[in-house]
Amino acid sequence: MDLVAGPGPWLAFAVGLVLLAGWLIVLSKLGRNPMSARPRRFDIAAMTSAERRWNLALAAFGIGLIGWLNGAATVDWGILAPTLVAGRAGSVLLAVGLALFLVTMIAGVLFSWRRARGAYRGRARG
Repeated sequence: MDLVAGPGPWLAFAVGLVLLAGWLIVLSKLGRNPMSARPRRFDIAAMTSAERRWNLALAAFGIGLIGWLNGAATVDWGILAPTLVAGRAGSVLLAVGLALFLVTMIAGVLFSWRRARGAYRGRARG
């Protein structure tokens, strides 16, 4: 079922296919270039366990933050606003929970980013 009638969705699909083809061409050309031997930031095999753990935490908090932003951008908040103004407990708890989730995700990204960077610097120093 198309939500939007007309050629718009098909045009967007065609643009996406062209972009995908471009990325595949760029990746195939990059794969032929030799790489110098030096420590890589995200080389899983060379990572210490602490570095893997903090990078995993960074990814988890980052995905949570992106999910929150996606939800905030796509949800119609007009339904929630009148109940918040009226002070309904369920709406207030939902808003507080969403705010706490946002603060937790931002703090988690910042904290795990600093720890992952520190773990990498420790590995790079040797």
